[in-house]
Amino acid sequence: MAEVYLNQAEIDFADGTFAPFWDSVEKAAQALGRFDERVRQINSNASHYAKLVEQYEEAPPAFPLHVQSVEKLAVAKATAERMKRIVRNAQSNFQFAMIFEQRKTNQILVAGFTNLAQALEQMTWRITASIGGLTSAVDAMGSTLNESVLEIDSQMRENAKATAHYREVLSREASERTVREEKVVELLDNIQRGRRPFP
Repeated sequence: MAEVYLNQAEIDFADGTFAPFWDSVEKAAQALGRFDERVRQINSNASHYAKLVEQYEEAPPAFPLHVQSVEKLAVAKATAERMKRIVRNAQSNFQFAMIFEQRKTNQILVAGFTNLAQALEQMTWRITASIGGLTSAVDAMGSTLNESVLEIDSQMRENAKATAHYREVLSREASERTVREEKVVELLDNIQRGRRPFP
């Protein structure tokens, strides 16, 4: 959505419409701020997930976000850079710069920013940091999940070996029992028929 507002800001700048230009820039900043808040929430959820995974005895469900998906979020950084360039260009125009000075203290109560000037100054850094933190968290979760799966796989292999050994012992015992039973049957048959067993 921020890109749509920035497209409009460029049109407003070309038309020389000061207030609509800065309205579009504010809306773009708010959209990027909401994006940053959502990335931070996902990061918080990832931290919570990492704590819960430790309580699982079996393979935990995978966190529903992959590193490749997080990497695609970097498009927001490009949007923030674009917003910075558009604003810089506007500030080189005296009339747009005057309007900015009047509006730069407008409150933008999103993503921890207090005003438009702060949002414009810190947005790229904030988004970069949020995405970087999320990337690290998702990487760490992937490692934790892989370790859990490997541990479970190792336990399953050990269980399979133990089961195979147990089956082998049972098979040997069953075979020995069969041989004993055949001897007993033969002895009983000999007794019934009055034959003496061979020494």
